[in-house]
Amino acid sequence: MSYYNFGRPEPRIVNWRVDDFCHAHGIGRTYFYDEVKRGQIKTFKVGKRTLISDIEAKSWQSRKAEAIR
Repeated sequence: MSYYNFGRPEPRIVNWRVDDFCHAHGIGRTYFYDEVKRGQIKTFKVGKRTLISDIEAKSWQSRKAEAIR
């Protein structure tokens, strides 16, 4: 817990940057952009930055888990 957040819960991720998403999910950027191209991951832009909503990240993760079964 940091000094500035004393007594408050840690903030949670609302939107993922591409590099953070790839690192957290153990995939490469090429595979990530292939998934975007196939429509499996929906992204949006803020300025030049490409972002993935946390809801979309969880949805993609659950679809991948179901595909394995």
